Amino acid sequence: MQNIELKARYEEFDFARQCIQQLGGRFRRILTQKDIYFDCERGRLKLRLNSDEDAGELIFYQRDDQPGSRESQYQIYLAPEPSRLEAMLRAAYNVRTVVEKTRELYTIDNVRVHLDTVVGLGSFIEFEAVLTPERDYQEEQQKLEKYLHVFQIEPSQLVPLSYCDLMERKKAAHEAKGV
Repeated sequence: MQNIELKARYEEFDFARQCIQQLGGRFRRILTQKDIYFDCERGRLKLRLNSDEDAGELIFYQRDDQPGSRESQYQIYLAPEPSRLEAMLRAAYNVRTVVEKTRELYTIDNVRVHLDTVVGLGSFIEFEAVLTPERDYQEEQQKLEKYLHVFQIEPSQLVPLSYCDLMERKKAAHEAKGV
């Protein structure tokens, strides 16, 4: 599967909700998620646990770390027994980091909008335009660029890294300071 993603530091959630509504978007639900990232040779591998669901999701994805919109290739496996799978993955791989967040999920047409509050990192907005054979890559990329203006996101707010990478950088900075 493939999508185009864009992530930014963002605290204006009330304004974002207004923008989503004006664009014809719909609220889907609020999720409490725990993402456990595992070491792997290429890309990122995470087990996502949603507090309100019995199943988890094993997600493997590859994406360039660059500001602005970027293409992501991903695969998702629905894990019916996530605690068993977690134990197995922990036995086989080192855990890189754990990211916990509350996510407000909205959709605008084929775009998933996430208003994320990430423990230890702060507030973010993410846009994910799901690509299909009927969807033109350039048009979807332009749509996300348009959202930068609609949601009043400045280039300095764009985040090129995953939450995993941001957590690791924060931890390294704390260790360097001796905290």
